[in-house]
Amino acid sequence: MLVNNLKFAFNICVPLLCIAIVSYYYITCSKSGDSSSTECKSHYDCQPGYDCNTATGDCIEHDYGDIGDSCIGGCESGFCLIGEGNVCTNFCSTQRDCPDGWGCRLYDDGSGGGHKVKVCVQIPPTQGDGSYNDSCQSDSDCRSNFCVSGRCRETCGNDSDCNQPFVANMYCGRYGSDYTICLEEPDTGNDPLGTPGCLTYGSESDCRSDMGFALYSIDTGCTNDSDCPTERPICWNLGYGDLGSNECVRDFCVEHCCSYTDCPDFGSDIFFCGKSMFGTGDFNVCLLHEGSATKLEGEACADNNECRSGFCSPTDSICRKRCCTDNNCTNALYPRCALEENTVYGTTRFLNVCLPLP
Repeated sequence: MLVNNLKFAFNICVPLLCIAIVSYYYITCSKSGDSSSTECKSHYDCQPGYDCNTATGDCIEHDYGDIGDSCIGGCESGFCLIGEGNVCTNFCSTQRDCPDGWGCRLYDDGSGGGHKVKVCVQIPPTQGDGSYNDSCQSDSDCRSNFCVSGRCRETCGNDSDCNQPFVANMYCGRYGSDYTICLEEPDTGNDPLGTPGCLTYGSESDCRSDMGFALYSIDTGCTNDSDCPTERPICWNLGYGDLGSNECVRDFCVEHCCSYTDCPDFGSDIFFCGKSMFGTGDFNVCLLHEGSATKLEGEACADNNECRSGFCSPTDSICRKRCCTDNNCTNALYPRCALEENTVYGTTRFLNVCLPLP
């Protein structure tokens, strides 16, 4: 509207003046609210997210690449398979999230810390196409590349990925050093999310996920539990810092997740879907929420502890929802699953969250 008023006053759209206004107000010389322009000369004359069709002078919405498209124009997911054909891809949880000829695999997220994310990659023609629960003799028979006990196993982000027809009593568990696949429910060691003591008085094998996590205050010098605060109630030597000094610890079993809705409460404790290294693997797991956790997706926030998701965007200062795929992003304002950097328990890395379209 401002540009149209100026145009009327001067009876022309002075190029330099127009460009200056565009860069400040992010508007064009076209009619207010119109997605096209009859006056653009380059993409600088168009609103963010639009390109200039120099043949017609129209501003048109930028066509970001979908899976398999070249990365040159940018990718809708924000993720490019560098060195794998330089093509766009999507994030995934199971093989079903990828098109034919592609498989869901771990891929370096490019942060430089060895952290990985699950994305669709093109698989070689020698890889079999066995689906979840199909019979198999080797990993190469299965699209997932996992043959366990004569059956193809599915990769997963949470338990719901494993609850397919005719496949009962399965859960999403750690397999090997860095993958999660659908496994039979354990007969023993089935403590649920939030059960305390797995790294102190017990072991990780007590947990259904076979994974535990500890929050601790390093080198507190405690001698017994009574020396520790209620939020870190166990006096234990985890072997961090000064090996001769104990830590005040709170340890608990974790579970795999895509968002906080995969993380049930344990008593009065609530959990969010975070991410942590276990050995050499990088896993999305439910972690203890120590904040107010009252704000939901899209609400303004100052730090992670205010958000139910445990993720306050450092870019927009609003709460984000964690995700594994676009299917987890049900809010029309934030419909795509992509990466955004954030710090969880002192570690800065990229996390999958629901974002606006680019």
